[in-house]
Order: sequence, then structure tokens, then C-alpha cells
Amino acid sequence: MMANEAKATGVLLNVVDRPVLCDFITPAVVRRGDISIAISTNGKCPGFAKRVRREIKTLVGPEFGAALESVAAQRERLMQGGATDQSERHERIETALDRAWNDLREGSKP
Repeated sequence: MMANEAKATGVLLNVVDRPVLCDFITPAVVRRGDISIAISTNGKCPGFAKRVRREIKTLVGPEFGAALESVAAQRERLMQGGATDQSERHERIETALDRAWNDLREGSKP
């Protein structure tokens, strides 16, 4: 059996429809810029993970990646001295996050 041969030679194996034979699993992934969302059924039903991924792709569009870039840039400026103390930085970052999240919910561009 291929699984026995793989184990004997130290080769990692992924048998999608036989989780017990797997050395690893590969999740279904949605990427939006630097945002990565992984979906796994632990090998129980890869087709289900695929359908969940399809649904998430409709809920989390490319605008999420753009929003992340915008908030990350604001955070970087604050970390480089735009706010005097940690508490103020945290508050300003939270405000930027709230604004970006509200824009996403309302369908606005970041």
C-alpha cells in the first residue's frame, strides 16, 4: 500500500478521503491580502470545507484586505511616535479599527 511505502521512506502523505492515513491535512483557505482564513473538517469531509470556503468568500471580500492595509498603516504611524503612551496608542488603534469595521459593514471603501 502506498501509505506504508511513504511511511517506510519518511515521505509525508495526505490521502484526502482517508484521514487515518494522513500525516497532514490541507485546509480550504480564503485569502484577502494579508488576511488568511483556513477551514478544516479534520479530514471528515473536504467537500464540506470547500462549501464553507465558498460561503466565506461571499462574506469576506477584497475590501477586507484593503481595510487591513489602511488600519495597519495607521497603527504603524502610531507605533512610530504618533501617540505618547501605550494607553493612548491602544485607544487610537481601537478607534481606527472601529472605523474600518463600520466602513466594511456599511459597504464603504477604506
